[in-house]
Amino acid sequence: MNRLRSISSWWNFLAAFLLITVGASRPAQACGGFFCDRPGSGGQLPIAQSAENVLFVLDKDPQTGLGRVEAHIQIIYTGAADQFSWVVPVTATPTLDVGNDVLFDRLEPATRPRYQLKFSVEGSCQGFGGGTDDSFLPACGGSSVASAGNTSLPDGSGSAVTIPSVQVLFRGNVGPYDSAVIKSDDPTALEVWLKANGYFVSTDASRIIADYVAAQSSFVALRLRQGQDSTAIQPIILRFGADEGCLPLKLTAIAATPDVRINVWVLGGGRAVPINYTEIGLDFAKLDWFNGGKNYDQILGQAADEAGGNAFAVEDAQDAAGLIPLFNISPAIAELAAQPNPGAYLTRLFGMGFTPQGALLQVLRQDLPLPPELAAMGVTESDYYQNPYKFAFMSSGPDGGAGGSFDAKKLTDDLNQAVFIPLMKFAPLFENHRKLTRLATFISPDEMNTDPIFITSGDLPDVSANHLVSATILCGDGAFDTCHAPVRLQTDDGAQIVYPVAAGAPATCNPQMQPTYDRGDLDDLPGSTVGFARAPDSDGSISVDNRAAISAALAKHNAAAMTSAHGSNASGSSCSVTGRSRHSVLPLVALGVLAWAARRRRRRA
Repeated sequence: MNRLRSISSWWNFLAAFLLITVGASRPAQACGGFFCDRPGSGGQLPIAQSAENVLFVLDKDPQTGLGRVEAHIQIIYTGAADQFSWVVPVTATPTLDVGNDVLFDRLEPATRPRYQLKFSVEGSCQGFGGGTDDSFLPACGGSSVASAGNTSLPDGSGSAVTIPSVQVLFRGNVGPYDSAVIKSDDPTALEVWLKANGYFVSTDASRIIADYVAAQSSFVALRLRQGQDSTAIQPIILRFGADEGCLPLKLTAIAATPDVRINVWVLGGGRAVPINYTEIGLDFAKLDWFNGGKNYDQILGQAADEAGGNAFAVEDAQDAAGLIPLFNISPAIAELAAQPNPGAYLTRLFGMGFTPQGALLQVLRQDLPLPPELAAMGVTESDYYQNPYKFAFMSSGPDGGAGGSFDAKKLTDDLNQAVFIPLMKFAPLFENHRKLTRLATFISPDEMNTDPIFITSGDLPDVSANHLVSATILCGDGAFDTCHAPVRLQTDDGAQIVYPVAAGAPATCNPQMQPTYDRGDLDDLPGSTVGFARAPDSDGSISVDNRAAISAALAKHNAAAMTSAHGSNASGSSCSVTGRSRHSVLPLVALGVLAWAARRRRRRA
């Protein structure tokens, strides 16, 4: 029986604040960004921005034929509710709506890159008379955030001060937010309005605001309504007229950490491309396949740097219709209502892909709160909701639940209104648009000098998030057993990489343990294979091309790897890189080598 073990691990990116908007004109016009949070007692600006997560929906108004954009922006914030505020410049007056985090809970794992190994044996392995016994194959792993306290200046009526030279295009409550859309021809007047209404504007942000005011931008400003906890924060939806999606990085730089991870999804009539950033193809010959692809983020960041810091990789591009089932969850809702206790309920709920945040967390707090006796013991909400069975015996509530009786039906009804129905309303977005594209990069503040713009192209091919790599164990003519044989990988772009077993491997063969393979000089390879400068009306041109250099480096690496493998093998028998099979090849699939490691950050070389 195949003892290959799959290791699937996926990153959870941290996001503190997100700001996004859309530019109606192409590269000349900036499109928005973050400010900074209010300085702490030491005068230092807190770091707010470590990741961004946004979905653009690009289409045409059926009556006018003009472009329109719907931007879903995830805002994840951990801090005091009265210090949260969010401001974004936009090039057209938007309408505002509240979204739901479950949209991204669904999209992220469904479009996450996955790397798979398909093992086979070539030749005759020592002691087993050929490559037909799979039990001896090795195991394989195979901002603008303007933040202030309650400092709004009251006028005689208790309302916030309105500066006459600032147009207040909208003011009202949107979900948990006190929201405003404002515009001014005078950047100083706009800053005064923001400060008077409780938004902190740093000196750096002040200098950049003038650019957006000169571009006739409007500004969306959000604060949490009084009485709202910061866990009430939900994604915001902006809808307005534009032809492209634009990510506001120039202002983001003010409050960003080094190496911000940016994830962009685009729904539209074709595959999405960046038209003022380089589209990069990653060098998967460099991926650490046997250790969960733990260097994926490093490769992505290196590839972006090789393109000058302004680049995105297309990680997935597929037919949007294939994602519709993610939002049709009606059968599972009935199952939830039948769960007998909190532990079973939460296990089923989280098994459906939901996480305790946003609107879902608000309902759990109401219908299935953390039992007081557990809170007194220091158990947190996060601990309780993620490990309900662990704490069941410690609570006096029924089956480890809250002090009152557990009502699965009421909990399900409340979740249905707050989470499930809103989730199912996303399905038409995927029914009415042909393609979904996922793009990603890492970028640092000093590289955030241009706001990336995304459009769709109907001619470019899909990009699969699933990468199936052939891994051939090269036993030769009895030269090696399966634990000491080199392995040849062939990536889905045709590159071949040979790995000898690392020095110091045990002399005895334990087929249930994956050997440690020697990467040699693979870490010296480029991070990208090729980079494209895309154009609005064509595929564009190649701006980065490392393919010849990679091919030459792999040829040198593979020759050294085979020499190392035979030099460490007592039998001294020969085995070529391409090999010749004396026995039938037996494929063995090891799924889930990796998408990305949890909370892994990019490290630059």
